[in-house]
Amino acid sequence: MALHVRVMPLTRYLCGGARDDAGAVRRRVQILQSLVTRKAGRPIAWRDEGETLLDEELPAEAWDALRAFAADRGSAAAGSAAGAAGRAYPLLEQVRRGQHALHPHLVRGDARRAVYVPCDFPEPLSADEEQLSIGSSVGLLRELNILAGPLRMRLDQGEPGWTDQFERADALELPRMAWALLRWCARLSVQHRLPVIIGG
Repeated sequence: MALHVRVMPLTRYLCGGARDDAGAVRRRVQILQSLVTRKAGRPIAWRDEGETLLDEELPAEAWDALRAFAADRGSAAAGSAAGAAGRAYPLLEQVRRGQHALHPHLVRGDARRAVYVPCDFPEPLSADEEQLSIGSSVGLLRELNILAGPLRMRLDQGEPGWTDQFERADALELPRMAWALLRWCARLSVQHRLPVIIGG
């Protein structure tokens, strides 16, 4: 299964191809901004106009492998999350259920329907009415930068030769693939003040 990873205005995403009332969708986005502001304890806002900057597919198993790798790096039981695609990641599930996480924006929240907004706050939030988890793309970028060393990453997607660093038989190929794409997305998000949106 592939996930769509986009950097774009949230209103445009929530409208999709449907002819939803744009005003009603904008109000939903304003409600989400208010929710994030309330939970973060300070005013939070992001741009909600403009074009789609990025729309790529990411294999779900690569995203899961990166999340498990991040959970593993923050655990006393390090080494228990590495594994082949399709493997269950018990440590990731423990962290998602409340165990301490060094990389909360990577490992907490809904892995299949998430929005990362370009504002800094410590933990992802849940917007139950929208069935979204809302993370910080600033926090996501920080966490991805920390994982660059353990993943032995040098370049990210968007630079010539970024795929040269992947070895197809390497157990870290999947988390590296996700790291490269998501770091590119997080950088675009922070630079252009637009959300990163992950969905099926």
